[in-house]
Amino acid sequence: IRVRMAPASAPGNLTVTLVPSGAPAGVNESAFVAVAAVPMRGADPKVRSVSPRSSTAAGGVPVELVVTGLPAGATPSDWSVTFGGTAASAVEVLYSGVFETGLRATTPARAGGLAAVRVAPAGGGAAASA
Repeated sequence: IRVRMAPASAPGNLTVTLVPSGAPAGVNESAFVAVAAVPMRGADPKVRSVSPRSSTAAGGVPVELVVTGLPAGATPSDWSVTFGGTAASAVEVLYSGVFETGLRATTPARAGGLAAVRVAPAGGGAAASA
């Protein structure tokens, strides 16, 4: 049996239960149920795309980010987005799925030059940078 699933959003055990279906009449299906605890390591988040890749010194440019490894069901208050160490002025979740999350963050005012983009849980934890 092969199962494909998204990376774990947090470390822990995943309980897998296999239940047969279509057993012949009189066969106790519960006698064939298999349960296993599979250790899961939380996936490290990764910024997969940033668009656009530039902003003005005045800031205020909405930037769309695609990040993998974030838990599904994210809300804007769950995440801190920074550009060059300065917090984005607004963060919006465009979509939050099993495999990736789309965020829109507005760039802050800052001096010109390259700036690392960082997405991190608001309460701390593993961060994604680009």
